[in-house]
Amino acid sequence: MKKKLFLFDIDGVLMKVGLKPPMDYWKIAVQKEFGIETSINDIYNIGKTDKAILIEMLAFKGVKNSDVKKLQLTLEHLGQLGANYIEAHGVAAVLNADKFVAASKQITCVGLLTGNCTRRALAKINALGLSGYFSPVIGAFGEQAEKRSDLVEIAILDAEKKTGIAFAKSDVYIIGDSVRDIWCAQEAGVKVIAVATGPESFETLQKEKPDFLFEDFSNAEEMLQQVLGA
Repeated sequence: MKKKLFLFDIDGVLMKVGLKPPMDYWKIAVQKEFGIETSINDIYNIGKTDKAILIEMLAFKGVKNSDVKKLQLTLEHLGQLGANYIEAHGVAAVLNADKFVAASKQITCVGLLTGNCTRRALAKINALGLSGYFSPVIGAFGEQAEKRSDLVEIAILDAEKKTGIAFAKSDVYIIGDSVRDIWCAQEAGVKVIAVATGPESFETLQKEKPDFLFEDFSNAEEMLQQVLGA
């Protein structure tokens, strides 16, 4: 069997979402660099990269064609604020997601494909106790592209560089919880394993026709057998 590459989203897949932190990282980071009052709640942000979210938040306030350096500094500040909070307070894990990661690691190459900036993403992985599975760190992160599907090629190239394995797109799978994860995989020409463990329902995900769709991670071994046996 050819080696497969599993690229995991974090929010809603490995980590529970919906628990609001006591401070709005986005508001603080944007105000520091752009001097305007804004909020992550101004836009629909599920499944988007941090770079896309930032650009949309600024556009919502009438700021377009933003300075590239300011964008990068804002994302770096956001990553630091988020990492600091996560390291201090921890995060909540999606039930049994760790079992699926562990089972996947035994027979596939595992990496990350997340809208989170690198620093915040790795803080979440560490807080979830999963850093050992994602070592070396392989994947693509939210500051690297505005369009989520552009992260796929970045992640594949990173995996090939770090493993020495040439992955065909037919052997690459995104594990995600949102319709944007499904669209991302479809646009990039890779496969998608959708799990209804995030804010979007099983029925909502089903309408987008993912390659595989599961309610949750309650049967990790059976999931893998179904995916890899297909």
